[in-house]
Amino acid sequence: MRWPAVCAWSGTAILPEQPMSATSPCVSVVIPTRNCLDYLPDAIASIGPEPTIEIVVVDDGSTDGTDAWLAEAARRDHRIRVIAGPGTGVSGARNAGVAAARAPLLAFLDADDVWLPGKLAHQTAFHAVRPDVVFSFTDYRHVGADGRDLGTCFAFWPGIRGRLEPGGWTVMAQALPVLLAENVAGTSTVMVKRDELIAVGGFDGTLEAAEDWDAWLKLSARGPVAASRREGTRYLVRPGSTLRQYDRLLAALPVVIARHGNGPDLAGSRRAAQARLASARAEEARRRGRPATAVRHRIGALFGAPSRRGMRDLLSDAAAMVTRRS
Repeated sequence: MRWPAVCAWSGTAILPEQPMSATSPCVSVVIPTRNCLDYLPDAIASIGPEPTIEIVVVDDGSTDGTDAWLAEAARRDHRIRVIAGPGTGVSGARNAGVAAARAPLLAFLDADDVWLPGKLAHQTAFHAVRPDVVFSFTDYRHVGADGRDLGTCFAFWPGIRGRLEPGGWTVMAQALPVLLAENVAGTSTVMVKRDELIAVGGFDGTLEAAEDWDAWLKLSARGPVAASRREGTRYLVRPGSTLRQYDRLLAALPVVIARHGNGPDLAGSRRAAQARLASARAEEARRRGRPATAVRHRIGALFGAPSRRGMRDLLSDAAAMVTRRS
């Protein structure tokens, strides 16, 4: 689960329909931002010069000069439309962008991420030949604030790696079990049909974290989902995320699992998701210097999803517990 350390919000959904016209763009790129001027120019530049798109930037109350920079950027680039966010958080900002968008396809880009060359064209071309696909996503690469390569998302998750073809797109008719077991759809890689996102109510502002995962799970129950091993995005991993933000994530995860993990056909995926939650709780306990609590959660995670990594983490926390008691 990824959420930015500085640009973090929560909000509510209001999604009116937008009328379409003959001059409507083919894709609307939705960028929510708040006080991310250090990163926003690179994000917009990474979209490229494609003329048949619009770039909807939702400024959700920035105080760092973003408004002046966006005004000049919109003057130079007619594709950029700037709207004021509702000030209720990232869900509300994204939903405001969705409501303002004029294209049938939406692509999301966080203000501190960048797309890799060809991402937009590759994904748009796929949706043109597979209009039945509700949404698509790609692999992405984590990059530290110092530029250090931290690896790709799919490299970490064995389930999704085993399902995808080496090249091109893999269409999953039943993606809900896959995405419930492994939260691998990075928001800045997603392209989605606008009417489908509106139909499920957009992003849930009652969740203070994991609202993107919740949205993809809702959408995956409505039709085919496609994924590609191709890296589409460079995700910035910022240091210094606070324990309060992590607490919000841990509070949201069980809510999302309970919403979407019902049914006997989802039992295995639900166990995997709960094991991931147990691992996250173990990490929190480790950060707080509570090795005994970490060990308890590690054991729960291993029961739900046995892995060598999980065993290594358990042994590490057990050693820390013994050291602390000695």
